[in-house]
Amino acid sequence: LTQGQQQATAVQIASKSLQTIGKELTHIKRGLTQAVTQGTQNVPGLQDTLVRSKANIQRVVEQARFDGQKVIDNELHLKLDKADIRRFSIPGLNVHRLSDRAEQIRLDFPQGQAVMIQFDGQSDGARTVKMLDRSLIAMGMRASLAEDGTILFEARDNAYQQMQQKVLVTGEGHRFPAGQPNVLNLKSEPDGIAELSFDLGS
Repeated sequence: LTQGQQQATAVQIASKSLQTIGKELTHIKRGLTQAVTQGTQNVPGLQDTLVRSKANIQRVVEQARFDGQKVIDNELHLKLDKADIRRFSIPGLNVHRLSDRAEQIRLDFPQGQAVMIQFDGQSDGARTVKMLDRSLIAMGMRASLAEDGTILFEARDNAYQQMQQKVLVTGEGHRFPAGQPNVLNLKSEPDGIAELSFDLGS
């Protein structure tokens, strides 16, 4: 197949999958509209229906593949080359936060790999992130700087899943506590279908 034909096939797969996803989103909308108009307690089985619809969407996203590669990303966008790349941040890791404080921060990842982030309290943070990016390449990850100073990480979807609740941080008492490593919560950037949750209690 020529590249054009391959792309056309991938787009076809994605568009068919997105139609299915659209139907599930309509189910979710219908259920939530009923809950708003009739009250949650008057819509039997609503939570189960919503959770099932979300699971169906995630299954479709996972299965929408061409040549083994995902064609829809976590935000339900058509992506022909990087659909399985997840971006995330670590709350508190921002180059503008305490920017005048020097601190060495150690991140431990579940595969037994670790990186050091050196804040010198003087430079603009871009150099710090560049050095971090270089250290991460060998681990199959990347780092970049968002406009607001947040450090954004990129990893493959399966690596991102493995990292949940398993990345440890050790600081020197400024941005992060010193001593015992602390478990970090990773924040998806931006949130997508995987982060969708339904709290019907409120």
